Amino acid sequence: MPTIPGPVVAAADDEDGDNVPDTADRCSNTPARATVNKLGCGAEQSFEITPELHFASQKADYPRRGDAALAEVVQILKDNPTLTAEVQGHTDTVGTTEQNDLLSGHRAEVVRERLIVHFKVEASRLRAKAYGDRYPIAASNSPAQHARNRRVVIRFSQE
Repeated sequence: MPTIPGPVVAAADDEDGDNVPDTADRCSNTPARATVNKLGCGAEQSFEITPELHFASQKADYPRRGDAALAEVVQILKDNPTLTAEVQGHTDTVGTTEQNDLLSGHRAEVVRERLIVHFKVEASRLRAKAYGDRYPIAASNSPAQHARNRRVVIRFSQE
């Protein structure tokens, strides 16, 4: 009896050969057949995301709609129990270096606390770090560019 072929399913692209599709791979340069987690990252690799958390100038108040922005962070931590995260606070260039270091630390800590208290992420998996105005992602020539620099970045790594 002849067989009827089923639908053809294309294999997902996997440029680095780590068996994690490129669409889900956060560490796209992993050696082929390396041991990786669900995100395609090996033990020595880290990756970061920048959730859409918008801070007001010279403020560290937790942003409205912040929980929606942290949903991806929470899901990554839930799906990968061996990952830890550094919550990195950043500022624009308004104010002194000392003020910005303090402010960025407060921003990082308020996001860390939200992850612990509201989302029930284990405190031991999170640390807050202040970067002040040292690593801008936009030139600081306009209010819109200042706003882009007032951010939190989440850097994930293996324990």
